[in-house]
Amino acid sequence: MRARQDPWVPEVEVSADLAKCLIEKHFAELAGVSVEPFARGWDNVAYRVDGRLIFRFPQRRVAVPLIEVEVALLPWLAPRLPFAVTAPTHVARPVGDYAFPFAGYPELRGTTACRAVLDVAARRALGAPLGRALRALHGIDVGAAAAAGAPPDRLGRADVDRYMGLGRDRMVGALSGPHAELAGRALRVLDDTYGDVAPRGGGTERRLVHGDLYARHVIVRDGVFVGLIDWGDVHLGDPALDLGVAHALLPPDAHATFRAAYGPISAAAWSRARFRAAFYVTALLAYGWDAGDVALLDEATTALGFLEA
Repeated sequence: MRARQDPWVPEVEVSADLAKCLIEKHFAELAGVSVEPFARGWDNVAYRVDGRLIFRFPQRRVAVPLIEVEVALLPWLAPRLPFAVTAPTHVARPVGDYAFPFAGYPELRGTTACRAVLDVAARRALGAPLGRALRALHGIDVGAAAAAGAPPDRLGRADVDRYMGLGRDRMVGALSGPHAELAGRALRVLDDTYGDVAPRGGGTERRLVHGDLYARHVIVRDGVFVGLIDWGDVHLGDPALDLGVAHALLPPDAHATFRAAYGPISAAAWSRARFRAAFYVTALLAYGWDAGDVALLDEATTALGFLEA
Protein backbone atom coordinates (compact mmCIF):
# COMPACT_ATOMS: atom_id res chain seq x y z
CA MET A 1 0.00 0.00 0.00
CA ARG A 2 1.44 3.39 -0.95
CA ALA A 3 0.22 6.92 -0.67
CA ARG A 4 -0.70 8.88 -3.81
CA GLN A 5 -1.71 12.48 -4.41
CA ASP A 6 -3.96 13.37 -7.38
CA PRO A 7 -7.57 14.40 -7.89
CA TRP A 8 -8.52 10.97 -9.26
CA VAL A 9 -5.72 8.68 -8.12
CA PRO A 10 -6.43 7.09 -4.71
CA GLU A 11 -4.61 8.10 -1.56
CA VAL A 12 -4.02 4.40 -0.89
CA GLU A 13 -4.02 1.53 -3.34
CA VAL A 14 -5.58 -1.81 -2.48
CA SER A 15 -4.34 -4.46 -4.89
CA ALA A 16 -6.06 -7.82 -5.38
CA ASP A 17 -3.31 -9.45 -3.33
CA LEU A 18 -3.77 -7.00 -0.47
CA ALA A 19 -7.55 -7.39 -0.65
CA LYS A 20 -7.22 -11.17 -0.43
CA CYS A 21 -4.84 -10.88 2.52
CA LEU A 22 -7.17 -8.51 4.37
CA ILE A 23 -10.26 -10.61 3.70
CA GLU A 24 -8.58 -13.81 4.91
CA LYS A 25 -7.22 -12.06 7.99
CA HIS A 26 -10.68 -10.89 9.05
CA PHE A 27 -12.88 -13.73 7.82
CA ALA A 28 -11.52 -17.24 8.33
CA GLU A 29 -14.45 -18.76 6.45
CA LEU A 30 -13.25 -16.99 3.29
CA ALA A 31 -9.71 -18.38 3.35
CA GLY A 32 -8.60 -19.57 -0.07
CA VAL A 33 -11.45 -17.97 -2.02
CA SER A 34 -10.95 -16.29 -5.38
CA VAL A 35 -10.52 -12.51 -5.49
CA GLU A 36 -10.88 -10.71 -8.81
CA PRO A 37 -11.14 -7.03 -9.77
CA PHE A 38 -14.72 -5.80 -10.05
CA ALA A 39 -14.86 -2.00 -10.20
CA ARG A 40 -12.93 1.11 -9.26
CA GLY A 41 -14.47 4.45 -8.40
CA TRP A 42 -13.30 7.64 -6.75
CA ASP A 43 -14.13 6.57 -3.20
CA ASN A 44 -13.66 2.80 -3.27
CA VAL A 45 -12.15 -0.10 -5.14
CA ALA A 46 -14.24 -3.27 -5.32
CA TYR A 47 -13.36 -6.94 -5.74
CA ARG A 48 -15.58 -9.93 -6.49
CA VAL A 49 -14.91 -12.64 -3.90
CA ASP A 50 -15.84 -16.30 -4.35
CA GLY A 51 -17.99 -15.31 -7.33
CA ARG A 52 -20.79 -14.11 -5.03
CA LEU A 53 -19.62 -11.28 -2.78
CA ILE A 54 -18.47 -7.75 -3.56
CA PHE A 55 -15.92 -6.34 -1.11
CA ARG A 56 -15.45 -2.58 -1.15
CA PHE A 57 -12.31 -0.92 0.20
CA PRO A 58 -12.06 2.86 0.76
CA GLN A 59 -9.25 4.43 -1.25
CA ARG A 60 -9.16 7.73 0.62
CA ARG A 61 -9.86 8.84 4.17
CA VAL A 62 -12.87 10.99 3.28
CA ALA A 63 -14.65 7.82 2.13
CA VAL A 64 -14.47 6.17 5.55
CA PRO A 65 -17.56 7.90 7.01
CA LEU A 66 -19.45 6.93 3.85
CA ILE A 67 -18.87 3.20 4.25
CA GLU A 68 -19.64 3.53 7.95
CA VAL A 69 -23.04 5.02 7.08
CA GLU A 70 -23.74 2.11 4.71
CA VAL A 71 -22.82 -0.42 7.38
CA ALA A 72 -25.06 1.26 9.94
CA LEU A 73 -28.08 2.05 7.77
CA LEU A 74 -28.43 -0.49 4.96
CA PRO A 75 -29.50 -3.49 7.10
CA TRP A 76 -32.39 -1.33 8.33
CA LEU A 77 -33.16 0.30 4.98
CA ALA A 78 -32.94 -2.62 2.52
CA PRO A 79 -36.07 -4.50 3.66
CA ARG A 80 -38.09 -1.27 3.62
CA LEU A 81 -37.60 -0.65 -0.11
CA PRO A 82 -39.41 -2.32 -3.03
CA PHE A 83 -36.24 -2.68 -5.08
CA ALA A 84 -32.94 -4.46 -4.60
CA VAL A 85 -30.43 -3.05 -2.11
CA THR A 86 -27.66 -5.22 -0.74
CA ALA A 87 -26.74 -4.77 2.91
CA PRO A 88 -23.24 -5.73 4.11
CA THR A 89 -22.81 -9.24 5.47
CA HIS A 90 -19.10 -8.92 6.28
CA VAL A 91 -17.73 -5.87 8.10
CA ALA A 92 -14.08 -5.36 9.05
CA ARG A 93 -12.67 -2.68 11.28
CA PRO A 94 -9.22 -1.10 10.72
CA VAL A 95 -6.24 -3.28 11.56
CA GLY A 96 -2.56 -3.34 10.64
CA ASP A 97 -1.24 -1.41 7.66
CA TYR A 98 -4.65 -0.78 6.10
CA ALA A 99 -6.20 1.77 8.44
CA PHE A 100 -9.72 1.88 6.95
CA PRO A 101 -12.82 -0.25 7.56
CA PHE A 102 -14.13 -2.31 4.63
CA ALA A 103 -17.20 -4.41 3.93
CA GLY A 104 -18.52 -7.26 1.82
CA TYR A 105 -21.98 -7.39 0.24
CA PRO A 106 -23.90 -10.07 -1.69
CA GLU A 107 -23.50 -9.21 -5.34
CA LEU A 108 -26.50 -7.53 -6.90
CA ARG A 109 -26.71 -9.31 -10.23
CA GLY A 110 -27.03 -7.05 -13.21
CA THR A 111 -25.20 -4.26 -15.00
CA THR A 112 -24.76 -0.61 -14.22
CA ALA A 113 -26.90 1.55 -16.48
CA CYS A 114 -23.81 3.23 -17.93
CA ARG A 115 -22.46 -0.11 -19.17
CA ALA A 116 -25.72 -1.71 -20.29
CA VAL A 117 -25.74 0.10 -23.68
CA LEU A 118 -29.36 1.17 -23.26
CA ASP A 119 -31.15 2.44 -26.33
CA VAL A 120 -33.73 5.21 -26.16
CA ALA A 121 -36.65 2.78 -25.84
CA ALA A 122 -34.99 1.01 -22.91
CA ARG A 123 -34.32 4.34 -21.22
CA ARG A 124 -37.95 5.37 -21.67
CA ALA A 125 -38.99 2.11 -20.02
CA LEU A 126 -36.95 3.00 -16.94
CA GLY A 127 -39.01 6.12 -16.27
CA ALA A 128 -41.83 4.54 -14.27
CA PRO A 129 -39.75 2.10 -12.18
CA LEU A 130 -37.21 4.80 -11.33
CA GLY A 131 -40.02 7.16 -10.33
CA ARG A 132 -41.60 4.50 -8.11
CA ALA A 133 -38.24 3.62 -6.58
CA LEU A 134 -37.49 7.21 -5.59
CA ARG A 135 -41.03 7.75 -4.35
CA ALA A 136 -40.52 4.81 -1.98
CA LEU A 137 -37.08 5.99 -0.84
CA HIS A 138 -38.15 9.58 -0.31
CA GLY A 139 -41.26 8.35 1.49
CA ILE A 140 -39.28 6.69 4.29
CA ASP A 141 -40.10 8.30 7.63
CA VAL A 142 -37.39 10.88 8.29
CA GLY A 143 -37.43 10.47 12.07
CA ALA A 144 -37.12 6.69 11.83
CA ALA A 145 -34.30 7.02 9.31
CA ALA A 146 -32.41 9.42 11.59
CA ALA A 147 -32.82 7.03 14.51
CA ALA A 148 -31.45 4.21 12.31
CA GLY A 149 -28.30 6.19 11.51
CA ALA A 150 -29.10 8.43 8.54
CA PRO A 151 -27.05 11.63 8.95
CA PRO A 152 -27.91 15.16 7.89
CA ASP A 153 -26.11 16.67 4.91
CA ARG A 154 -22.76 17.61 6.45
CA LEU A 155 -21.03 17.95 3.07
CA GLY A 156 -23.10 20.71 1.50
CA ARG A 157 -24.35 18.49 -1.31
CA ALA A 158 -27.16 20.93 -2.07
CA ASP A 159 -24.82 23.93 -2.29
CA VAL A 160 -25.49 24.95 -5.90
CA ASP A 161 -22.87 27.72 -5.96
CA ARG A 162 -20.14 25.37 -4.77
CA TYR A 163 -20.97 22.72 -7.35
CA MET A 164 -21.27 25.34 -10.06
CA GLY A 165 -17.70 26.37 -9.30
CA LEU A 166 -16.44 22.78 -9.36
CA GLY A 167 -18.16 22.01 -12.64
CA ARG A 168 -17.00 25.22 -14.33
CA ASP A 169 -13.40 24.67 -13.25
CA ARG A 170 -13.41 21.19 -14.78
CA MET A 171 -14.79 22.31 -18.11
CA VAL A 172 -12.94 25.62 -18.43
CA GLY A 173 -9.71 23.71 -17.89
CA ALA A 174 -10.58 21.46 -20.83
CA LEU A 175 -11.49 24.21 -23.31
CA SER A 176 -7.95 24.46 -24.62
CA GLY A 177 -7.41 20.71 -24.98
CA PRO A 178 -8.54 17.86 -27.22
CA HIS A 179 -11.98 17.72 -25.58
CA ALA A 180 -12.84 21.38 -26.15
CA GLU A 181 -16.05 20.74 -28.09
CA LEU A 182 -17.63 18.57 -25.39
CA ALA A 183 -16.31 20.81 -22.62
CA GLY A 184 -17.87 23.86 -24.27
CA ARG A 185 -21.22 22.14 -24.62
CA ALA A 186 -21.15 20.98 -21.01
CA LEU A 187 -20.23 24.46 -19.83
CA ARG A 188 -23.16 26.00 -21.69
CA VAL A 189 -25.58 23.47 -20.19
CA LEU A 190 -24.13 24.03 -16.73
CA ASP A 191 -24.59 27.80 -17.09
CA ASP A 192 -28.11 27.34 -18.42
CA THR A 193 -29.26 25.02 -15.63
CA TYR A 194 -27.58 27.14 -12.96
CA GLY A 195 -29.47 30.19 -14.17
CA ASP A 196 -32.78 28.40 -13.62
CA VAL A 197 -32.08 27.46 -9.99
CA ALA A 198 -33.78 29.52 -7.28
CA PRO A 199 -33.22 29.68 -4.41
CA ARG A 200 -29.53 28.87 -4.67
CA GLY A 201 -29.41 27.23 -1.24
CA GLY A 202 -31.78 24.45 -2.23
CA GLY A 203 -35.20 23.57 -0.92
CA THR A 204 -36.20 23.27 2.70
CA GLU A 205 -37.78 19.82 2.34
CA ARG A 206 -35.70 17.02 3.83
CA ARG A 207 -36.08 13.40 2.79
CA LEU A 208 -33.99 10.26 2.97
CA VAL A 209 -32.00 10.46 -0.28
CA HIS A 210 -29.42 8.28 -2.00
CA GLY A 211 -27.31 11.41 -2.47
CA ASP A 212 -25.09 10.22 -5.35
CA LEU A 213 -27.51 8.91 -7.91
CA TYR A 214 -26.43 8.61 -11.53
CA ALA A 215 -26.15 5.89 -14.15
CA ARG A 216 -23.23 4.11 -12.51
CA HIS A 217 -25.30 3.47 -9.39
CA VAL A 218 -28.43 2.21 -11.18
CA ILE A 219 -28.50 -1.55 -11.79
CA VAL A 220 -30.45 -3.09 -14.66
CA ARG A 221 -30.82 -6.64 -15.89
CA ASP A 222 -31.82 -7.18 -19.52
CA GLY A 223 -32.68 -3.49 -19.56
CA VAL A 224 -35.07 -3.79 -16.60
CA PHE A 225 -34.51 -1.78 -13.42
CA VAL A 226 -33.26 -3.95 -10.55
CA GLY A 227 -31.95 -1.69 -7.79
CA LEU A 228 -29.47 0.92 -6.57
CA ILE A 229 -25.92 0.53 -5.28
CA ASP A 230 -23.22 2.64 -3.59
CA TRP A 231 -25.16 4.19 -0.71
CA GLY A 232 -22.28 5.96 1.02
CA ASP A 233 -23.83 9.40 0.40
CA VAL A 234 -27.25 8.47 1.79
CA HIS A 235 -28.48 11.22 4.09
CA LEU A 236 -31.42 13.40 5.05
CA GLY A 237 -31.36 16.10 2.42
CA ASP A 238 -32.82 17.68 -0.69
CA PRO A 239 -34.74 15.12 -2.79
CA ALA A 240 -33.77 17.07 -5.91
CA LEU A 241 -30.31 15.53 -5.59
CA ASP A 242 -31.80 12.16 -6.57
CA LEU A 243 -34.31 13.51 -9.06
CA GLY A 244 -31.41 14.60 -11.24
CA VAL A 245 -31.13 11.01 -12.47
CA ALA A 246 -34.30 11.58 -14.51
CA HIS A 247 -32.65 14.39 -16.48
CA ALA A 248 -29.41 12.50 -17.05
CA LEU A 249 -30.60 8.93 -17.64
CA LEU A 250 -33.97 9.41 -19.32
CA PRO A 251 -34.84 11.12 -22.62
CA PRO A 252 -36.98 14.22 -22.06
CA ASP A 253 -40.08 12.52 -23.45
CA ALA A 254 -39.92 10.05 -20.52
CA HIS A 255 -40.01 12.76 -17.86
CA ALA A 256 -43.81 12.78 -17.70
CA THR A 257 -43.86 9.04 -17.03
CA PHE A 258 -41.22 9.42 -14.33
CA ARG A 259 -43.07 12.29 -12.66
CA ALA A 260 -46.40 10.47 -12.77
CA ALA A 261 -44.81 7.50 -10.97
CA TYR A 262 -42.96 9.66 -8.46
CA GLY A 263 -45.67 12.16 -7.55
CA PRO A 264 -45.74 15.95 -7.28
CA ILE A 265 -42.42 17.75 -7.91
CA SER A 266 -42.23 21.53 -7.63
CA ALA A 267 -40.81 23.59 -10.48
CA ALA A 268 -37.98 24.72 -8.20
CA ALA A 269 -37.04 21.15 -7.25
CA TRP A 270 -37.14 20.09 -10.92
CA SER A 271 -34.76 22.93 -11.80
CA ARG A 272 -32.35 21.93 -9.01
CA ALA A 273 -32.51 18.37 -10.29
CA ARG A 274 -31.63 19.49 -13.80
CA PHE A 275 -28.63 21.42 -12.47
CA ARG A 276 -27.52 18.32 -10.54
CA ALA A 277 -27.62 16.31 -13.76
CA ALA A 278 -25.54 18.95 -15.54
CA PHE A 279 -22.97 18.87 -12.75
CA TYR A 280 -22.71 15.09 -13.05
CA VAL A 281 -22.02 15.49 -16.76
CA THR A 282 -18.95 17.62 -15.97
CA ALA A 283 -17.75 15.12 -13.37
CA LEU A 284 -18.20 12.09 -15.64
CA LEU A 285 -16.54 13.80 -18.58
CA ALA A 286 -13.53 14.84 -16.51
CA TYR A 287 -13.16 11.44 -14.89
CA GLY A 288 -13.78 9.57 -18.13
CA TRP A 289 -11.13 11.60 -19.99
CA ASP A 290 -8.52 11.02 -17.29
CA ALA A 291 -9.34 7.37 -16.64
CA GLY A 292 -10.03 6.42 -20.24
CA ASP A 293 -13.46 5.08 -19.25
CA VAL A 294 -15.30 4.87 -22.57
CA ALA A 295 -18.59 3.72 -21.03
CA LEU A 296 -18.75 6.70 -18.68
CA LEU A 297 -17.84 9.08 -21.50
CA ASP A 298 -20.60 7.67 -23.68
CA GLU A 299 -23.08 8.00 -20.81
CA ALA A 300 -22.01 11.57 -20.10
CA THR A 301 -22.35 12.48 -23.78
CA THR A 302 -25.83 10.93 -23.91
CA ALA A 303 -26.88 12.83 -20.79
CA LEU A 304 -25.50 16.04 -22.27
CA GLY A 305 -27.66 15.55 -25.32
CA PHE A 306 -30.76 15.05 -23.16
CA LEU A 307 -30.01 18.24 -21.24
CA GLU A 308 -29.52 20.20 -24.47
CA ALA A 309 -32.85 19.04 -25.91
